[in-house]
Amino acid sequence: MNKQKTRNHHCPTHTQLELLCLESGQAEDDQKRSQMHLQQCMSCRNVVEELDGFYSTLLKEVFKPVSNQVLDFAKEIGRDDVEYGYILCEPIPERNNGRGFAFRTNVLFSANGEPGKGKLAQFNKRKIPHDCIALRAMTDPEYKTLLLFLVAPSDSHFDDWVLNIPGTAENVKFSPIGVSKVPLSSVKTFDDKVIFLKTGVDSEPDWLDSRLQRIKEATHF
Repeated sequence: MNKQKTRNHHCPTHTQLELLCLESGQAEDDQKRSQMHLQQCMSCRNVVEELDGFYSTLLKEVFKPVSNQVLDFAKEIGRDDVEYGYILCEPIPERNNGRGFAFRTNVLFSANGEPGKGKLAQFNKRKIPHDCIALRAMTDPEYKTLLLFLVAPSDSHFDDWVLNIPGTAENVKFSPIGVSKVPLSSVKTFDDKVIFLKTGVDSEPDWLDSRLQRIKEATHF
């Protein structure tokens, strides 16, 4: 409250300072004026420092892959007909082609989340063989889609990864945290299939330079 009292009508509004921190939504002249004002106004600098700390922390969090525990919780509070599962994808180099690296799928777990049926939390990504990947899958009957959550043994951003499932989905792009969606089907239909993954398809576009766009890209799929 004290910080707000020391600000006056010459100060940028809280919205203008927040847009400055988000690196978006302001004309170039307005940005310059706000930046020049910050050099002279301690109160506004304090506001910007608080906002900057908040958005820095938020960006770190939204770019973390969705955890197994979060998906387990989503299933617990979701509809009874939602199905989810865990799919290990093992490389088959002899099948590699122009669509990407070939993997054969193995559904290790599939359930509707009933007690005693197991949970995704029992799978530790650090135990995935170094040459394998995994997919967590969750159906969304309302929107007739199957959500896919990509997992690799090491932490990675997945915004340039593309998945091809012959006969089901072609050129499926993942968000930076490894989330995508394909037409609705049972998790069990993914067992013993050959899929293809390609990386390095797209470089990060210029419009992701702002904090606001990076947050949107990580949270929308």
